[in-house]
Amino acid sequence: MSDKPYIIIVGMEIHAQCNTKTKMFCGCDNESFGVDPNTNICEVCAAFPGTLPVANEEAIKKTIATALAFKCQIAEQFKFDRKNYFYPDLPAGYQISQYDMPIGIGGQVDILLDGEKKTINLTRIHLECDAGKLIHTAGGSLVDFNRAGTPLMEIVSEPDMTSAVEAKVYCQEIQNLVRVVDSSNANIERGEMRLEANVNIKFTHEGKEVRTPITEIKNMSSFRMVEKAIEYEAARHYDEWLAGGEICNRKSKETRGWDDAKNVTVFQRSKEEAHDYRYFPEPDLPPFRPNRDLVEELKAHLPELPVDKKMRYMQDFGLSFYDADLIVNNPQLTDFFEEVAKESGDSKKSANWLTSVVLADQSDLKKIKPQILGALIKMINEGKISNSVAKDRVYPLMRDGRDPQEIVEKEGLAQVSDESELKTIVQKIIDANPGPVAEIKEGKEKAISFLVGQIMRQTGGKANPQMINNLIKELIR
Repeated sequence: MSDKPYIIIVGMEIHAQCNTKTKMFCGCDNESFGVDPNTNICEVCAAFPGTLPVANEEAIKKTIATALAFKCQIAEQFKFDRKNYFYPDLPAGYQISQYDMPIGIGGQVDILLDGEKKTINLTRIHLECDAGKLIHTAGGSLVDFNRAGTPLMEIVSEPDMTSAVEAKVYCQEIQNLVRVVDSSNANIERGEMRLEANVNIKFTHEGKEVRTPITEIKNMSSFRMVEKAIEYEAARHYDEWLAGGEICNRKSKETRGWDDAKNVTVFQRSKEEAHDYRYFPEPDLPPFRPNRDLVEELKAHLPELPVDKKMRYMQDFGLSFYDADLIVNNPQLTDFFEEVAKESGDSKKSANWLTSVVLADQSDLKKIKPQILGALIKMINEGKISNSVAKDRVYPLMRDGRDPQEIVEKEGLAQVSDESELKTIVQKIIDANPGPVAEIKEGKEKAISFLVGQIMRQTGGKANPQMINNLIKELIR
């Protein structure tokens, strides 16, 4: 339960760049990151007079597949429209987008918050082309048109999120999903995924419900910024309303940008309404009717969705929400984890090794085969090697592709489980440490850990931990 005197209302608009080979309406390369400015353009994406757009079939397929993953209704017919506005990085003076007949209608996204599922409803998913990019310098602004014409999916949610955390998790889920469907690489730092939030609040004042006007927040280039910006803007709404500020009388939306250096939102402009864009059907592109057999084929080949996978990992593998969330949010880990778990027969220990050891150096994902890591975990469970020796001495040698069984035999690292041998060592350590022994007799169990450490040091970490714990308790009475 929130301790705030208001409830946050959030809807998200997310743009995800389709990972197609070419741009939306021409044959230019769709990869412009790191390319010299204004070198990846042609007459079509630079909007020369007399040029005609040709729709990218692959972008349409990827958008349909994404919409299906979001459980959207796929339109029987969709069309493109001209969205008219004038901005320096928009060469045509209009954007080819979709207004009243988008590809995907409705839909929903399930998110997990501390393991509990919540459904966020969608309004639509539509396809459009991107503008260019402004580069601001001390002497003015420069325009790079390389990105102009890039295919963008816009995913618009209903205002179903009631906290900044929910909005952040929702954005992460969108990123996971478009990556799993392989419709977008969605790297935020490269501009392949852009996040905009529509925020207002509601609260009760003198027995009446108050809702502040909506603010659109832009310039959020990380999930952390999404959370911070929404929290700030909600508090700003409440404080300004209490102070009787401009927000009390504002009727229309406004657009503000997030300033991450100052941790504030900054006014940019009043938000345009649909009629301000003077939408009309794109005259150079006919309406499209997606082939229903193609739609069914795309639906049949959808992969397991991230939330479903997290739920399966928790229910079938017994993982914690934290481990399931961490693994599934890194798509390259899921197949690796499942192979390790299959080989080791121990899902929980496989997840622990993956999150605490392997992820300490992600290059290990390429150096160590999952079957070999699974074999190491299996050896630990069978008592052939201690966990500490496995982690500190065997695992580093496995980076060269060596088999753990071979390493253990060659290096003499097999766990000591001979009871008579261990009993002699344990008794020697007990005799040499009367202080900790006295503490154990007084009921101070922590002193056992000290003796265990001494025994492990004596045996080079090869003693069976469970056996030495039992022997310490048996010999100290």
